[in-house]
Amino acid sequence: MIQYACHTSLSHPTVSVFFKGNEELALVQTRWAFVNKDENLLTRLQNINLSFHFEVEQQVNGVFINFFGFNGTAGVWRIKALEDCGGWLERTTVEDMDIAVRAHLCGWKFIYLNDVKVLMLTKLLRSFLLFTRC
Repeated sequence: MIQYACHTSLSHPTVSVFFKGNEELALVQTRWAFVNKDENLLTRLQNINLSFHFEVEQQVNGVFINFFGFNGTAGVWRIKALEDCGGWLERTTVEDMDIAVRAHLCGWKFIYLNDVKVLMLTKLLRSFLLFTRC
């Protein structure tokens, strides 16, 4: 399990979205930020790659097709949505994407908040040797 600490209060900006009258909303996803993103060239490159994922892929998919994969952390789910689409299933190695696809197929909507950053306590890999062992 990835541990994280909120750069801003995660609960307020995410949970409050559920109370704005959107009963079809299943997931509020936020972006990740890393404590060691500027440690060296490798961590900067990883941060660029992940920033593209959040700032482009997640936002564009959220706006135009109202679907994106749940990132496994830094998001808040409506319990009713999880229950309606069969619940969280550990039978797969990609349970975060599994639940996102099933919720989308059941008609639930997702919102991505790019301005809310969750500071990850797990660090980006700082050496090429560690990077190649993953």
